[in-house]
Amino acid sequence: MKHTVVNRSAHILSSGYDEGVLQITFHNGETHEFRGVPEQLHRAFQSAPSKGTFFHKFIKSRFRGEKI
Repeated sequence: MKHTVVNRSAHILSSGYDEGVLQITFHNGETHEFRGVPEQLHRAFQSAPSKGTFFHKFIKSRFRGEKI
């Protein structure tokens, strides 16, 4: 899965999305995978002014992440 670097985020380094699977790599080097994420939510994440705030409010709170 191709990742896109997230600019100006204190916690998130990059993210990738493919067919309902969102991968997020954090600045600490850990990558977590979130399954069942709708494409529309991923697009909203990509355009959010604060990726970290969006992640905590709409992704982490709703989808179970697995460290990969």
